[in-house]
Amino acid sequence: MSITPVELENRLLTVWEKTAKLELSVYDAMDWFVETRPISAPGDLRKMADGYLEIACELDAISRDLEAEVRTTQQRMSEAATQIVEGAAQIERDGLMKRLGEIVQMSRKPEK
Repeated sequence: MSITPVELENRLLTVWEKTAKLELSVYDAMDWFVETRPISAPGDLRKMADGYLEIACELDAISRDLEAEVRTTQQRMSEAATQIVEGAAQIERDGLMKRLGEIVQMSRKPEK
């Protein structure tokens, strides 16, 4: 499966938006958690941690998809290169066989 540039951009944009929201949450927490230490702080921080874990998982999924695409491309290129080399070898063999045939024909001609 190939990831189109649009799909990749959309997936990365989603990650970027989530990251921006979390950065804002952390910034806000620095402002009022430090001084007021609300009761909800531990839960809020856990939610932020869960958000960052979710982002990390999404980035990991994107990287795995891209790795699979790279592997597929490399495999196709390797197969194409193998076919080219085999074709060139066949052409070389055909040329050598033709030349051998000419040599054999020349050796069979009677001398005058």
